[in-house]
Amino acid sequence: IFIVALLLAGPVVATVPFTGYLKFTAKETSYYRPHERFAFMDEAWGTVRYPGNVRVQMHAPHGNLRFMDSRITPVPRELEFITDPLGFRNREAFHNQPYALLGDSFIVGSGLTQADLMSEALQAIGVDNYNMAYPAPAIWLYPKYVAQLDRTTDARPRLLLFLFEGNDFLEAPAKGKPLQAVLPAPDKSSGLGRWLDHYLAPFAQKGLYQFTLARLRSTRHRKEGVSRHSNDVAIGQVAGHQLAFYKPYMREAIRTHYRPDPRMGSLWTELGDRIDHIFFIPTKFRVYYPLIDAMEGVPSVNHPRLPTVTWSYSQRVARLHGIPITDLTPALRHAAKKALAEGRLIYWTDDTHWNREGIRVAAQVVAQALQSSHPPGQ
Repeated sequence: IFIVALLLAGPVVATVPFTGYLKFTAKETSYYRPHERFAFMDEAWGTVRYPGNVRVQMHAPHGNLRFMDSRITPVPRELEFITDPLGFRNREAFHNQPYALLGDSFIVGSGLTQADLMSEALQAIGVDNYNMAYPAPAIWLYPKYVAQLDRTTDARPRLLLFLFEGNDFLEAPAKGKPLQAVLPAPDKSSGLGRWLDHYLAPFAQKGLYQFTLARLRSTRHRKEGVSRHSNDVAIGQVAGHQLAFYKPYMREAIRTHYRPDPRMGSLWTELGDRIDHIFFIPTKFRVYYPLIDAMEGVPSVNHPRLPTVTWSYSQRVARLHGIPITDLTPALRHAAKKALAEGRLIYWTDDTHWNREGIRVAAQVVAQALQSSHPPGQ
């Protein structure tokens, strides 16, 4: 009995000092951005999210493309990461703001400090809002986040939906193939797998669990070689700047056909009457496409017009449900060209996401679109 007790107690005894070590030392340097540190699967919500009431300062050594490919010059940055009681990136809990933002990593602010989020940029120009964004695996999971807010208040803010060209438009499978699961199905079997899921659930928001998960991800990436040279990353030259692009997002920008996953429709069924406006976010590749001087692996860059199939789909859905829609591409392209003439960029060079300047350009378009669809006095 003594030996069994010792074996059972051993992990606990080892965990306590190691957790303390992570809390005060390694924890801050074990992740390259807050998302990897804090994201976890919440079985009660039925989706992934951040813990509530987080408030940390963090050094981010590089962006997400540099994480994939070490040839890219890293751009270090200091990030403030704050979540409200529900785990969304807000400084305060919901307090009856008229608008709530729904979107993925562009709106949640991956790679951006708290002051540079879309929600804060809009707040600064008079659009009172609540940030309900999270980089969920699929947009039809957004109603799960809305449901969590609805449980806490009788207020029903109007939703501003941001659709990202790069990964929001999941396609229907080929004929005869089943739909792919977006989230791992819960283990309904008995035995070790079910016990392990139940055992780990309380630790999902703990530092030791998050550290271990992040280390496993990092080890996997190194094993696969993506930290040296990724086949998913292309490096381009734009007016003397080295810009990294994510090839899967490039493929989305040049696709000529789109058959939506049938589950896309559930978003409009569940939230269509609450969506006030839709905003289409283009990929970094689409924004800089007319300005690219050279691209890795391409002898010369021609600039035929890019297809716009997912934008066209978005327009059709918006018309069907009577929702105003705005494409952010023209404003971002104009701003990118203007900034480039002054030696600046509106996207991170080592990341798929826009930087502070890109956010502010988009926020102005959002504010103007809302003002047009809701003139004063109406």
